[in-house]
Amino acid sequence: MFHPHYDQAVRETFGNSAYVTDCRIIADGYRNFTAGIICNAHPAPLFYKEEKPFLYPRMQKFQISREKAALSLCTEEKIPVPKILAAKTESEFPWILEEFIPGAPISSFSFNEEEKERLSEEFYPVFQRLCQIRADHYGDTFDGGYLGKHQTWNQTLREMTRLTFEDCCQLDLFAGNERLVKNTLDKAFLSVSDDSLPTFFHSDLFSANVMGIKDKHGQIRLSALIDFGMSLYAPLNYVRLISQQYCDLLPPAHLESFPEDSAARKIYDLLRIEPLLLMKIFHYPDTDAAIFQYIEKCKAFKE
Repeated sequence: MFHPHYDQAVRETFGNSAYVTDCRIIADGYRNFTAGIICNAHPAPLFYKEEKPFLYPRMQKFQISREKAALSLCTEEKIPVPKILAAKTESEFPWILEEFIPGAPISSFSFNEEEKERLSEEFYPVFQRLCQIRADHYGDTFDGGYLGKHQTWNQTLREMTRLTFEDCCQLDLFAGNERLVKNTLDKAFLSVSDDSLPTFFHSDLFSANVMGIKDKHGQIRLSALIDFGMSLYAPLNYVRLISQQYCDLLPPAHLESFPEDSAARKIYDLLRIEPLLLMKIFHYPDTDAAIFQYIEKCKAFKE
């Protein structure tokens, strides 16, 4: 049974006389434990996040290192994110203490199409500012991660996919079709040459990871972006492509269009095998059907 270490984190941050007076668990998940806490040594509520030990996917390890690096980058660019009070990344149980953001995830509010359009227009400049955070490499935003730092996107994507493919094989996800999948991935890499500017990529930016709060007029307003545990540096074109598919707050009119049958989308649909791995780990009921469809795509793929 997992036992969080927020008492220790509070003492290390505020001194040995500090202690937690109240704890409200937000999530006790597979990868992270999160809670809102109150302690005697700080005047305002705090947000506590601790990374749990887990085997797969390896690409999603170092959650706290990614979170710390991302919040620092965003703060420098005046992007609304929680303030870091303390963090400990070099630990058996990495943790971070942040200011507690009031409100709730945008996904928890009910709103009509007009309100959704207004929220999208409010969100888009924030997304643009994220895309203006640049680096001199692709891959990890911190030192010492599994992915590493690379000079080309092809190298980065190969490493991402290698790690995930090996994880899939450990769980026997492809059930005898490993050679077919490996050959298909190798062929698909030949088409990946996107070296557009290395750009910060949240990787999980949708309405559940955008906080909102109602103003005095009852309108929902964006307050902060949260949960950067899967962030990395990726090509700007890739950031836009994946964000268009998964970010439900982006106004379609403001984002370059990648048709469903575009070559780039087909290639990335083959290379992004991590969703299948997550379905297997979390025992989704339609996992077998999704794996079958993926194998059929591999059989049909031609360079």
